[in-house]
Amino acid sequence: AAHELVGKAVLPVSKLQTERKIILPLLETFCQFKFPLFFEDQIEVHSQVVEVQNKVFKVEHVFKRGEQVVASGYEKRAWTSTADGVPKAVPIPEDVQQAFGLVKNPS
Repeated sequence: AAHELVGKAVLPVSKLQTERKIILPLLETFCQFKFPLFFEDQIEVHSQVVEVQNKVFKVEHVFKRGEQVVASGYEKRAWTSTADGVPKAVPIPEDVQQAFGLVKNPS
């Protein structure tokens, strides 16, 4: 879900990796399960970036079956450059923060 979110807000993750040499490794995850699901259940995942630090961003997820919230959680990912051949966390660009909706456009 985070890759889909980044793909819509910024650039598809595959292009982010090949064109900008940026990867998004997971640093931390958490999920609280509230109700069981079955294989044939259809669910929706609602995701949004809720926090951006210098090199790390947090995405919250809510999993719904109809109107019922069946699980919720988050993940933290690092904005990581592979340009030098060695992964290294780098500051998240302001245009990306704006795309996430967390920085006001200076106009």
